[in-house]
Amino acid sequence: MFKNYHMKKLTGHKKFYHDDAMNFTFYMKMTEFYDLSVIAYDNRTQNVRQFMVDYASLKAMYDFAEGKPIKPVTKLIDKQPFPSVLRNYMEKDQMLLIRSANSKIASNAVVVQTHKFGVGKEDSISFKRVSWAMPNRSVIGIDTLALPLKGVKAFLERVQKLFKGVDLEYEINEEEPNDGTN
Repeated sequence: MFKNYHMKKLTGHKKFYHDDAMNFTFYMKMTEFYDLSVIAYDNRTQNVRQFMVDYASLKAMYDFAEGKPIKPVTKLIDKQPFPSVLRNYMEKDQMLLIRSANSKIASNAVVVQTHKFGVGKEDSISFKRVSWAMPNRSVIGIDTLALPLKGVKAFLERVQKLFKGVDLEYEINEEEPNDGTN
């Protein structure tokens, strides 16, 4: 089993949650660009996944932990040039689009879904970030993160410690329309 001090030494990430049922350990750190990086480490297979938590994902986690509904992007998405895999997540899997960023070179979008997961069928939240190249919409990568409610709460506690002196609840709940660019 990979030891916590190895992960901290190699990547600078600190453990914030371990799930015995899934046998995953979750680590996080704030990068030099103030992004929140989460690493999910599968202790059984030793697979490592990284997910960068943007504002929309943080807001979705906060709303999920508070029992509030997650607000999807409010602007029209029917005419967006999304790749088919992203459309399938939204249409077939009923995932909510919470962020979309477009550029001339590459674009990405984040979708989210709450569900029951694991052996104990705990309330959980799953994110998928799909990145694609423009103009032909070739998928470059798909990043995923799934956390049970206990893991989300542990993550939010760690975020609160990182942002000492900031009223995180106020910052997250400031009423701004979700137009997908935040």
